[in-house]
Amino acid sequence: MQPNRSYLESLVWKMAASVAATEAAAFAVRSDIQIEHLKDHDLFLLCHIRPGDADESKRAAAIAAFRDIVKPCLMQGKDGMIEIDDTYDGKNRLYCLLIVERRNRDALAGAGAFITRCCSLKDAEEKLGVLQGFAVIGR
Repeated sequence: MQPNRSYLESLVWKMAASVAATEAAAFAVRSDIQIEHLKDHDLFLLCHIRPGDADESKRAAAIAAFRDIVKPCLMQGKDGMIEIDDTYDGKNRLYCLLIVERRNRDALAGAGAFITRCCSLKDAEEKLGVLQGFAVIGR
């Protein structure tokens, strides 16, 4: 069964807005894959939100970077926060907040990744908690 794309994109937009994300992506994981053998082609892009008029090469690079970031969290089956290097602007840093979605307690369904500015690690943890409030399957 395919997810309803308009519903999914609307949900990702709501999640992104809830943490003031500047960019977001959602991926599905092939259901027949053993997670320890996860490869790029096993992650299917469901939605990529990047406001502005970035060209296709910049969008493709961003999607590839999101894939690289979500793979370790999927392989560990854990949500996470990753501080993005060299993004401190004197007040905030960029973080990528990652949510792992499950089909059930034993099977992963996919992941969402959200880029947002945070003033501290505690702020990033709080924003991750907001995202976790949207993700209730298998928790």
